[in-house]
Amino acid sequence: RPLPPRALRGGGGPTPCPQPHDDQWVRPYRMRRIKMKMYEKHPEARNMFRALDRDGGGSLDRKELAVGLFQLGIWLHPSELAVLLEALDEDGGGGIDEEEFA
Repeated sequence: RPLPPRALRGGGGPTPCPQPHDDQWVRPYRMRRIKMKMYEKHPEARNMFRALDRDGGGSLDRKELAVGLFQLGIWLHPSELAVLLEALDEDGGGGIDEEEFA
């Protein structure tokens, strides 16, 4: 039996939900995954910070953060790393201290 003309026009059905585009959904998802992996390895933020702070300087720079996350099995694109660093660096100093991390 042929479809009625209305079915061919696509009318009558539910309207599709607007889908997120670009990286609107990727960033929050990736951030949750990063937090989960970090928590699995070190449930306390202070212990995680100390594990990532390789030079013991009390602040994480971009390289320490990238290397530490990579060792946890988290590889971030440089743009994702920049977003994460910006989100954690509350005072805009270019590094993440222990209080900002926690």
